[in-house]
Amino acid sequence: MTFINEHNIISPIKKETKKNKIIFTYKKDTFYQHNKALLNCFKTEFKPNLKYVFNELESFWGEVVDWEKLIELTICLHDYGKLNSAWQKPMKEFQKQKTGIDSPSEVLAHTDYDDSIDIYLAKECKIKNKPAHAGIGAMQAYEMLYDEYSEDVAKVVCNAILKHHSPETHSFVNFLIPDYHINIIKQLFDEYSLKGDFIKTEKGESLQDIVPTKNKEWLIYLFIVRILRLCDQKATESFEKYYTL
Repeated sequence: MTFINEHNIISPIKKETKKNKIIFTYKKDTFYQHNKALLNCFKTEFKPNLKYVFNELESFWGEVVDWEKLIELTICLHDYGKLNSAWQKPMKEFQKQKTGIDSPSEVLAHTDYDDSIDIYLAKECKIKNKPAHAGIGAMQAYEMLYDEYSEDVAKVVCNAILKHHSPETHSFVNFLIPDYHINIIKQLFDEYSLKGDFIKTEKGESLQDIVPTKNKEWLIYLFIVRILRLCDQKATESFEKYYTL
């Protein structure tokens, strides 16, 4: 991929080689464990340094917002789409084939996956074809925050979740979330004194019209999505460390 800036300077082409290929590895964690790890990561790595930032954001935004609760809600909903039955099915099948252990009631966030040895098993279980998940959580956040805060806040959090894996994401897919999956996220919401009604099924739609339009909205978006991405990365790399805090 190349980019041309305003001075017509073209970026160099970087060739991808097998030698430089990144090998992805993941350790299995459940939906609850993963989100709890993110929440603890935020609590320990970020929250102690954000008192001044939160005060400044309130002045900048022009209205009272509980930024801490907003970030906690963003974290809880960022993988809401993983509760989709169609997302869980191939992941559970892969984990069963990988370990020989069948845990039908377990709701996963990640599997024990090693890119260097599990490619064929992943193809067999079709985990690469599982539906996208980010857009579902984005839509849920927008619906939940629209009345609770404002449309501006709802758009900011919606896009932080929507684009936390890729800025190219702009929609959500059809989904169906069973009650026992909903109970897991309700547990997280109760633990952090969060409130909201959950959408269990919906037909996919575009979210391209729900975008920040003001400079202040984009700034808050960048702030929240950066915290989300860093917590997600840290918790995925070592969920045991943050989950047990």
